[in-house]
Amino acid sequence: MKFSFYIYISNINTRIVANIEKIAVKKNWLIYIMFYCSVVSLFFAFPSFDAWDASSGRLHSFLLQCESITEFWKENKISNVNYRITVPLLVGIIGGGHTTSIIIRFIVGILLFGLCAKIIYDYTKDRTSAILFSITLALTNPGATSFCEHRGMFDGIAIFLVMLPFYFKNHFLIIFTILLAFFTDERTLVSTGFLLTHGMLNSEKGLGIIRRIFNNYNLSILTGLIIYIFIRYQINVAYSLGLQEVNQLKYGWKFLNQFNNVPVAIWTGLEGFWIVILLNIILLYKNQNFFSGLIFISTIIFLIIMGNSVGDTSRSMLYLFPAVIVGMKQISKKIPNNETRNILILCLIISFIFPSYWVGAKSSIWWQYPMPIQIIRWTFLL
Repeated sequence: MKFSFYIYISNINTRIVANIEKIAVKKNWLIYIMFYCSVVSLFFAFPSFDAWDASSGRLHSFLLQCESITEFWKENKISNVNYRITVPLLVGIIGGGHTTSIIIRFIVGILLFGLCAKIIYDYTKDRTSAILFSITLALTNPGATSFCEHRGMFDGIAIFLVMLPFYFKNHFLIIFTILLAFFTDERTLVSTGFLLTHGMLNSEKGLGIIRRIFNNYNLSILTGLIIYIFIRYQINVAYSLGLQEVNQLKYGWKFLNQFNNVPVAIWTGLEGFWIVILLNIILLYKNQNFFSGLIFISTIIFLIIMGNSVGDTSRSMLYLFPAVIVGMKQISKKIPNNETRNILILCLIISFIFPSYWVGAKSSIWWQYPMPIQIIRWTFLL
């Protein structure tokens, strides 16, 4: 019998779906998927506990913020963490310092898998597609960051918060969560473009362009943005704070200096999920959603440029993830569930093949080691 690559791939596809459907039929399937995705994520990208150093720069700054935000502002006039106050305030209230922040990050990382599965299920009405999506997320950096980031930065929490407006219907909850997201990391400000695109694409048909832009959902997002700007301005005036990125411009534009690392950084942000982004752009064009498509593509380009104008390039590219949710919503409207499953299986396989690499600055590339390698490293090398 001759070997058929097509049949071989089809068999793999069938086996993947069959195994996932065993989870999908369970009553508490969301709990199961949060558990399995957490295991998958930790297996392929396990945190380097030995690298946690409370005296290191950013982590040290975070711990100082937990003690007193206002004292930190008085002592640090130019810092890019001055406005990242959501987690320090929460940890300051709870207590426990770094240990508490680790627990919060892990809990939010687990909840992110369940939240995304629920959102995709609401779009597709197909549990298998929702599970495929969350497993793919577990294999990519947006899903791994909550478990692996140990430098006092909370991108996983910021991504979780900016994802909640895709799920919430209550306008006050949307305003509250997006405001928390902005104060967790300012990169979420750019992700606002994806939320506005989502609002436009899901507004009532037949509305004019102005009413589509300023629909109730988008007004909630814009209200949160205005409140953030107002609060940030008041803090800035009261404590005379500056921005580290603005201060660094006198040394030249980092984007051009580290351009050689930009392609890898872009890829590490989403990996296999880039297929969803490309399909969504095609669907937006075919359905003549030109203005929504313009905002969507412009937000991606702007985030790529600005995100690669700082040292933490892979970190910045994580904030492209909301674009995947926008894409899945459009795919669920236009493409049958069986084809959606095939698309997600392809995303999963690509993300499985590529290891969890992170890049930064001009030439830094590092691998977030899988659990087996971490165990071997700790056993024999430390």
